[in-house]
Amino acid sequence: YRLFKAELQRAINKYKKTNLIKIFKVKEGKRAFNLSEIISVESYYNTTLIRTTRGTFVTNYENLRKIRKEILDYDFVRVQSGFIVNMNYIIGMKYREVELVTGQVLSVSMTGFQWVLEKYHRFLNTREWSL
Repeated sequence: YRLFKAELQRAINKYKKTNLIKIFKVKEGKRAFNLSEIISVESYYNTTLIRTTRGTFVTNYENLRKIRKEILDYDFVRVQSGFIVNMNYIIGMKYREVELVTGQVLSVSMTGFQWVLEKYHRFLNTREWSL
């Protein structure tokens, strides 16, 4: 019974983590995003782009600092001052660069690279791989 209970709790926790919904105000109105579908969040000037598996959404209402507070505790890492990526969509890292499944290659600051690399390694070590 204890084993079943522990396994059930693990499954519930995984479900909650992978099916977490956040609502952001974008140009088209309020949109619900499953955090697992967000590839990256990019900010420049007064515009924030939310890149997802469903497309790119533009917002002038949500700033990167606010979005970062809402998603950074999950599988996201800040690779530049204006760029946050979902670590599930990183396909490679090399010195001071992160490559995403979209083909986008992002540079990482020299001082921030070690921190990003360590956070990504912790993510990979705690990730549950399914075959």
